[in-house]
Amino acid sequence: MKPQQVFILGALIIVACLISLLHFSNMEGMDNKESASSTNEGSKEPPAALVIKTNADFIKIINDKLTASPDPAKDKATIIELQDAISSMTSKNAATLLGEIGNPHNANTPRAFLKYMNWFASNCPIDSDTCTGLQ
Repeated sequence: MKPQQVFILGALIIVACLISLLHFSNMEGMDNKESASSTNEGSKEPPAALVIKTNADFIKIINDKLTASPDPAKDKATIIELQDAISSMTSKNAATLLGEIGNPHNANTPRAFLKYMNWFASNCPIDSDTCTGLQ
């Protein structure tokens, strides 16, 4: 390879790296704007963590969220909050649901997944190892 070709190839690699860094730096700025706007909307304290001790708690929280207007961003946030709330549960059904939360397809359809979570908990209580009513 000629020295000019090595130089051009190196320059192209550097430019590609800089372009990818620019993309990520813009994303950080968006996160800062979102957090700044959320702190300006009222209280400066983070929302309280969901506490789920029983399947009834889980279903109530999901039903409360499903009665609100569909909002993909809020629905995704709810799924993450629910994931955090049930992550310490050791039942088979909680583990199954946690595995399904990790499915990337479910992140694309958060409202439908919340409805599925409601159906699942109605048939397979998250605080249990058994399911009822399934055929």
